[in-house]
Amino acid sequence: ETKETGASLAAKLATSHLHQIKMSRLIPPPYQRRNLPLQATQAISQHTDTLFALRDIAQNLPSKASALSTVAVTKTVRSAVEALYDVIPSLSEYTSSGGRGRMMMRGPGQGAPFFFFVNGRLIPVQRPSFNVFELLDILRQEDDILFQLESAFKGYPVGALEAVRDILEGSDSTGTSEDDDDEEDDDEEDDEEPPLRIDVGRGGRQAILYVNDIEKDARYRSWSRSVMPLMFGGQFGPPSIRRNLFTFLIAYDPFSSKPLPPALMFGMELMQNGFPVRLGLLFISDNDTNNSNDNDGSSSLKQDIDSSSLSLSGRATIKDVHTLFFEMLKEDGFLAFSFLLNYHEQLSSSIAISREELVKMYLDFMKMASQSRNARSAAASHDILNKPDEAANSSFKAGIKFANDKGIPSGATFINGRPIPVVVNDNAEEEATKRVRMIFQEEMMILAEMVQEQRLTDDKPRSVYAMILSGKNLFETFHPMLLEEPKYTIMESGGSLTSLMSVNPDSTANFDVSSFETVITVEALLDMTTEIGQACATAIREYMESSDFHNFVRDNKIDVAYRIRPNVLGIDNGGKGGIDSTLPEDVIVVNGRVLGPARMLVTPTLKMDIATDIRIGITLELVQSKITSRLLREHFSSSPDLHDAVFKVNGFLGEQTSSDIERIGVEQQLKTLVPQNSPIHYLWNHHQIGSNLDGKRKLRVKVTVLMDPLSEASQRASPLLITIRDQLKIPLRLVLAPRINIKNDDKSMPISSFYRFVSESNGETMALFQHLPTNHVLTLKMDVPEQWDVQQVFAIQDTDNLRCESGKNSCGDDTEKVAQTPDNGKDRVSRDVTKVEYGLKGLLFFGQCYETETRTPPTGLQFTLANPNNFLTTNTPGSSSEVPGMEILADGSQVLGDAVKFPRGNKDVESPDIFSDTLVMTNLGYWQIKANPGVWDLSIAQGSRGSEMYGISVNGTSKPTKTLVMKDFVNRPIYLNVIRKPGFEDTELLDESTDTSSSLSGSLIPATEDEEVIHVFSLATGHLYERFLKIMMLSVTKRTSVRVKFWLFENFLSPLFKSSALAMADAIGCDIEFVTYKWPEWLRGQSEKQRIIWGYKILFLDVLFPLSVKRIIYVDADQVVRGDLKELWDMDLEGNVYGYTPFCDSRETTLGYQFWRTGFWKSHLRGKPYHISALYVVDLQLFRQQAVGDKLRGTYQQLSADPNSLSNLDQDLPNYAQHEVPIFSLPQEWLWCESWCSDATKPQSKTIDLCNNPMHKEPKLTMAKRVIQGELFDESWVELDEEVKSYELSTEYRSYVD
Repeated sequence: ETKETGASLAAKLATSHLHQIKMSRLIPPPYQRRNLPLQATQAISQHTDTLFALRDIAQNLPSKASALSTVAVTKTVRSAVEALYDVIPSLSEYTSSGGRGRMMMRGPGQGAPFFFFVNGRLIPVQRPSFNVFELLDILRQEDDILFQLESAFKGYPVGALEAVRDILEGSDSTGTSEDDDDEEDDDEEDDEEPPLRIDVGRGGRQAILYVNDIEKDARYRSWSRSVMPLMFGGQFGPPSIRRNLFTFLIAYDPFSSKPLPPALMFGMELMQNGFPVRLGLLFISDNDTNNSNDNDGSSSLKQDIDSSSLSLSGRATIKDVHTLFFEMLKEDGFLAFSFLLNYHEQLSSSIAISREELVKMYLDFMKMASQSRNARSAAASHDILNKPDEAANSSFKAGIKFANDKGIPSGATFINGRPIPVVVNDNAEEEATKRVRMIFQEEMMILAEMVQEQRLTDDKPRSVYAMILSGKNLFETFHPMLLEEPKYTIMESGGSLTSLMSVNPDSTANFDVSSFETVITVEALLDMTTEIGQACATAIREYMESSDFHNFVRDNKIDVAYRIRPNVLGIDNGGKGGIDSTLPEDVIVVNGRVLGPARMLVTPTLKMDIATDIRIGITLELVQSKITSRLLREHFSSSPDLHDAVFKVNGFLGEQTSSDIERIGVEQQLKTLVPQNSPIHYLWNHHQIGSNLDGKRKLRVKVTVLMDPLSEASQRASPLLITIRDQLKIPLRLVLAPRINIKNDDKSMPISSFYRFVSESNGETMALFQHLPTNHVLTLKMDVPEQWDVQQVFAIQDTDNLRCESGKNSCGDDTEKVAQTPDNGKDRVSRDVTKVEYGLKGLLFFGQCYETETRTPPTGLQFTLANPNNFLTTNTPGSSSEVPGMEILADGSQVLGDAVKFPRGNKDVESPDIFSDTLVMTNLGYWQIKANPGVWDLSIAQGSRGSEMYGISVNGTSKPTKTLVMKDFVNRPIYLNVIRKPGFEDTELLDESTDTSSSLSGSLIPATEDEEVIHVFSLATGHLYERFLKIMMLSVTKRTSVRVKFWLFENFLSPLFKSSALAMADAIGCDIEFVTYKWPEWLRGQSEKQRIIWGYKILFLDVLFPLSVKRIIYVDADQVVRGDLKELWDMDLEGNVYGYTPFCDSRETTLGYQFWRTGFWKSHLRGKPYHISALYVVDLQLFRQQAVGDKLRGTYQQLSADPNSLSNLDQDLPNYAQHEVPIFSLPQEWLWCESWCSDATKPQSKTIDLCNNPMHKEPKLTMAKRVIQGELFDESWVELDEEVKSYELSTEYRSYVD
């Protein structure tokens, strides 16, 4: 084959200005763009600097595409890419199962793949929330971990340290070189140890009460038995299969003070969403399971009867709740389950109720559920409790016996027999919920593998649950260790390594260590001066020498050694002598994992208990220990050395991996599967690894990237890679994975934008765009992290409509200034330079908020953010406050210094300390609030209904405030929990019967108002619409009989507009406040700027304005108002949250363009009118109280999944949602549009909207001058425009331009 020379390629990609202009006009047609990713890869592979070529092509593709389309792709490059997609499936799908992760890539013709790893940690560079400061933090964290690794294992060979690092990164490879035989990997699949399960299925027939049965209940009759939907992993909706695929078991104590288990709430959510989840309940308390002499539950039954005294006044028992639940199960399982949820919500904080109260709950619930056939008197219900049928008695007794036989404690939860560990930390419930979801996803994957292997088909097995609860790693009984968060230690060896006692099941004196797959060391630290210490030592030695343990060791190919070390009481080790001072005095450690304190008492079951502890401990560590043993074996020749190394390394790895950090062993996988000499595989700085460059460090952080060079993510990542390679000198591996072809029906370019990434780390302090195409309209958009509020602070030109036409002398800022000066700038020099400056205006706190008990969002709960040091003292809108300079230290403490200025928040707040406010959404409990660097107090709004009902959970205690620290530019999500106050357990925060002025207001309402103010909301983008916006504001102010305050959405407004609008407001007597909100990442985004604006217009009305604003009128920028908005402000919306004007139908010539008269819209509206969104009025109090914002966002999220829906987002959304959120139809005269309304109705119009005519195109300015003139208007549009221009000649505005 003929390889294209670098010189010819350089000619094709020449960056001369004339060539750029020529080629940029020639965007290749779709059929020539099919191979662009491959052609880009070819061009990059032949460049002298791969990363610079990658950045140049990715960030300038519209101008490079024509040249690239002529590049011939060599067979070498094409074959390398095809080979990559062949081996990628062997990397398998990404999963965190077993502490290991893998990648998942799309097919060669699908979406662009992108993966960015730091030591195996997947970094979301492609997501909107990506923050370069977060990447720097991660690099520092990873370097610190490697430093700890080297410090912990001083003296280890570099190869051993590298092996430990490979394990830490998630690698499970054998560590062999690329030239090793394939046989070395034959047993790699053996590492996939099945998850540990408890057999909670067999023996529980009567004991467990199942709410539902997918295979038997009539409600699932329409579900198919086909198991194929499991193969799609829920991508196309829930796999509604009529099989009991997922069995959730909850050991439920109805009188526990703990919140409902996350597994119970998640299981209910899955059932509601159509997943094949079977939910079982086991009614027990800790008293039942702690009574070792009462396995049949007889004494518990007797105690229940005695305590109740067979009277309604007696105390209710677990058996009573079980009996009522059992009775309702006969009617309907979901009814019984709903009763339990209702019962739990009504429990008082004392968690003790009488039988009479329980019966009342039951009767009230049944009445509410309209189950008249079950309506009973209190006496009849009492009979059910005192004289339950034999089946209920037997079930309760069987439950207690089952729990005792299996060792199941109250509160334990299982998914398909897998116990859910208990998390104990500040975010315990959030972490527990994450863990439940993770285990469920893993079970989905396991079942999918069973389908793929034909072990699970449409007809077999008869019981999926029985098949799952079989095989390896199945335990008959539960062990408390399974619910505990694992604790690890790096414990130095005590004494000589030769003191290790080897367990040799083959009874040979010398054995080959390499014949064992896994090395396990059991270390016991015991106080040998006590009876229990001596008894534990004897039990350990006997179990290690037992035939049962030898069989276990032989079957699992484990090389086990053990050692019993004295831990004498009264000796303070202080962390010295190799013993971890944080460990209990008597403890057993298995390969670094602490099994907990040894048994405290000498009991008849001590030997059996010790044996179970050790066996489960080994089982839990088997997978990780097997990997560690295999990778370290070649570095340690003797058995004692290997045992010691595996023991300590496993402890170190356990400490590191017990965090939430997930890793994928991608470095080793790509190294093995992609040849190093491949034209798509690049390495930099790898020669430094292990070279001990600074005389101390041997391990370096590694960055591994796999990407399609023509993806939006590559635009952002390529300059980062240059910094990583050249400035940070970090070892970097890059694999290019271009799509082999782009679909014929994809008419868009792979990348349609020019892009620049600004980072001072690579010396770039500004984004410079050069040689842009002419005769194209370009729009400038900032790409910033979600939590940053970035606004334009300087711009002369319209950044929405940047255009440089061929033949013009100049098209830069100076040309714009020349046109704006009275003398036309005859003496000024023009340049083709456009300058735009942006500033970081503020940062955001954001996160989720839930009630502690129910794990539901407290919808509508209001938060305020205040500075605890009373730094902020002024309330002037748009002003700044002088604040003592502040450095935030790592621990959150403050160091005061020179004064700095911070911009003020909303002025409509009563307290000078309140900086901003917000409320909690139903959607994910999401909230965000504006802030600046410093220490802040987050509080529930004082005086609001929420402050009466809730406190903020701080370390589990209800507090009025929570301290938040904005100390860096990363600011991760904050999870808030709120606790209901006594007496408000059943109170609704948003209760329609409650006066909204008390439920959604509080201290944010100004105490007095000197005059009535009407609040008007609007938004615009681009100089043309900003011009229209000022004319609209002028017409509103002139026609409205009271003072007007305009709330303008700041995100898209130019600095020129903001400067001139403030000057105009002072002159005409109105107020202006700029508001902003960051589109949450979880809400499906829009890529087109117009659709983003439409979204902001409707999706965030509940959180966009201060909570003190009770009503708002939206007016489109291109309207002129003829009427008094006071009339609209005072209009009775008749209980509706908002009012819109219906589309006119009086102009017959355009009726055929009204799409809502036919098809889908006609059917959906069912006679309701279709309204125009150019003007509407919103009762914000009612809007917030009824959580309408959440309803609209939910509907939007559902509909926007189809890119062809919501063509007119701001208009289609409220019209579509009319059946859920009714619209009050405003009188027709409130909006007149020439396109739809007849000329005869124009004299009655109160606003004129310049909407587009579907029959013909007409420039907006031309339309405005034609329509807004004549005797109907006090001033024509031209006169209004001239008045606005007069304000633009103010000193403040002119100084800005100059």
